[in-house]
Amino acid sequence: AELMNVEQWLVEDGGAWLVIEGLDKFGEIFTDRGVTGPDLLILTSAHLKNDFGMESLDSEGGLWTSWRSFL
Repeated sequence: AELMNVEQWLVEDGGAWLVIEGLDKFGEIFTDRGVTGPDLLILTSAHLKNDFGMESLDSEGGLWTSWRSFL
């Protein structure tokens, strides 16, 4: 996945980014839900908690920290 073109990412690209970040356990969740690059850009912590079932983002392998630092 070309990290500079998130708005063009396909579902597979988001999964590849999660692997790069060491968060591959979330790749299947995002792939199953068809999350694309444009979707990633608008996700909030509320989406991740409510729609993806990630109760504590700080304890979810650092997902939120990686997410915010990337975006």
